[in-house]
Amino acid sequence: IMLNSIVIALADYLTSNPFKEPDQPLTRTPRIQDSAQMPELLGLPLGFFLAIGLSITLWWIMRNTTTGFSIETIGRNRNAGWYAGISVKKTIMLSMLIGGAVAGVAGAVETLSIIGRFEPAFNAGLGFDGITVALLGRANPLGVIPAAILIGGMRASGSTVQFEAGVAPELVDLLLAMILFFVTAPLLARFFKNRKESVAMTSGWSN
Repeated sequence: IMLNSIVIALADYLTSNPFKEPDQPLTRTPRIQDSAQMPELLGLPLGFFLAIGLSITLWWIMRNTTTGFSIETIGRNRNAGWYAGISVKKTIMLSMLIGGAVAGVAGAVETLSIIGRFEPAFNAGLGFDGITVALLGRANPLGVIPAAILIGGMRASGSTVQFEAGVAPELVDLLLAMILFFVTAPLLARFFKNRKESVAMTSGWSN
């Protein structure tokens, strides 16, 4: 997370200096040529199908490879993974690299198929929406597919609802916050319950 500010500042510098669109006051790159933009398939952006294919691929890796097993084990209990001989630091770094690569693909798809150019902060909020999608999908690569469609549909319909029904656009953020709350509430309850049981067990041994 601490690297976010560094990467954002670097992207702003590149966009406002060497890659800036000439003779334009706005900080952005020149528009991508039509031949380089992603086409549509069945009326949907090609990135939609790429995302589904990537989710299925990651699900297969997590379920059928040693690397996926190591990542899931460390994610559930790093101490158990360490006792099993799995390199905790290496697995964490690998997970960060995979997550960063997937986020990079998402940004590239957004740029090449929807926006058509790079603009600073064009993807503001997508990372937090990704957290909501991951929680709603129970951190399952297959579960995030319907979760992403739901969240994406809500985001896309926000402006339409505002103009046609006179509803404030903040309603979408409110609904997303409520979804996030109801999804995380059982997890928080389970966390505090396990912590309470752990404290009680420790107290029992000390007595």
